[in-house]
Amino acid sequence: MKIEDQEFVSAVVVLYNPTEEVLVNIRSYAAEVDKIYCIDNSERENSFVKEIKNIEYIALHKNTGIAYALNIGCEKAINDGMDVIVTFDQDTVCEKNTIHALLTTLKRINKPVIVAP
Repeated sequence: MKIEDQEFVSAVVVLYNPTEEVLVNIRSYAAEVDKIYCIDNSERENSFVKEIKNIEYIALHKNTGIAYALNIGCEKAINDGMDVIVTFDQDTVCEKNTIHALLTTLKRINKPVIVAP
């Protein structure tokens, strides 16, 4: 989702032994971001999440903890030129326009901040 000044918005979601229900959760915000980085802390592959078009799946093949996984995703997003990063765990479900509302607040504040619903 590009906002007025063409910012690129990404989501980083950490997975751990997800079920296919996670697809419903991710789809609740997928249309509001340009790219989703799924960082998987599971020992087994869960590449089924790649059925959502704008996902980059990164398997760590072990439980490194949520903070480490978020750092991997954020670093990847920054290296890819993303301007805004929204972080989630696999259980997060967003109401429609949640990210848009966060971006509106971020734009109004107009300085580096953390914005949360």
